[in-house]
Amino acid sequence: MEGTMVVHRNQDYIIMHDYKNGMVEIRNRNYKFDIRLVSIHELLFSSGQQEGYGQTG
Repeated sequence: MEGTMVVHRNQDYIIMHDYKNGMVEIRNRNYKFDIRLVSIHELLFSSGQQEGYGQTG
């Protein structure tokens, strides 16, 4: 799951680490010091395109 593009609060992030307990570490695509630990259920997974986001879970 590492390297997957996701959306959190209308910002683009990349999953840096999956802790396998429902929590993931994400880094903002544009600001490398914006790193967050969030629940996987708060994320929208990107299809790799600008549009067409779909939530999983």
